[in-house]
Amino acid sequence: MWAADPYADWLRKDSADAQWLDSRPECVCCGEPIQDEQALELEDGWMCLACVRHNIRDIPEKEDGYGY
Repeated sequence: MWAADPYADWLRKDSADAQWLDSRPECVCCGEPIQDEQALELEDGWMCLACVRHNIRDIPEKEDGYGY
């Protein structure tokens, strides 16, 4: 697979990588191709794990002290 020309090897690998990225679903939040093997499936698409972690918030307690 590797040739005597490193630049040709790089072009071949870059092309294969770009083709793989084009085959991956895009995250509905950041718009990037999802490179992980897991993601959150939503009704309108997929969300990558980095965006899931970024959007997690703690639920605040109610003022009366009772839960939800």
